[in-house]
Amino acid sequence: MNKHNLIRNLVSHIFLPLLLIFTITFNSSATNLIEKNNLPDISLSGDFLIVPLAEEICNGYDYHLMFSRGWGRVYKGASGQNPVFQFDGSCWQCKRCTEVLITEYDPLEANYVGRYALWHAGRVISNNGAVIYTNRIEFTSGSTVPYCRLRYE
Repeated sequence: MNKHNLIRNLVSHIFLPLLLIFTITFNSSATNLIEKNNLPDISLSGDFLIVPLAEEICNGYDYHLMFSRGWGRVYKGASGQNPVFQFDGSCWQCKRCTEVLITEYDPLEANYVGRYALWHAGRVISNNGAVIYTNRIEFTSGSTVPYCRLRYE
C-alpha cells in the first residue's frame, strides 16, 4: 500500500466517521440545551447555535476601548455644591463612545487600578485630562477595569 492510499484510507475510515459523530452530538446537545433551560431568546438556526451578546457596553461591543488622555481628578458630589475631592490619577477615553475613565493608579504601569470613576462626556476631551464630579466611585484590587481595555496613544 503506497503513502497516498494510506492517507485516503485514514481519512475515509477514521476522520470522516468521527466528524459525523461530532456533528450529530453537537446538534442534539444544542437542541437539548435550549429545551432543557427553556431559553426563548436563543434560537437554533440550521447547524448553528445563535446566542445573543450578554450585554452591550459600547456601540455594539462588550468593552470600551480606552486610550490615555493625561491626568484626571475625581470629586464626590455635584459641581458647585461643595464636592469633596476623592483622588487624582490617570485619565482614559473610549475612542468609540467618548466614555471617560479616571483610575487612581495607571494599570498599565502599576498593574493595579484602585479606585476609579466613569463619566459619559459626549465629546472628545482635552489631552490634558478631565475632572469628574460623581457619587459613583468604584474600587477594584485587580489590574483591569471591568468592560474596559486600556491603551496608550
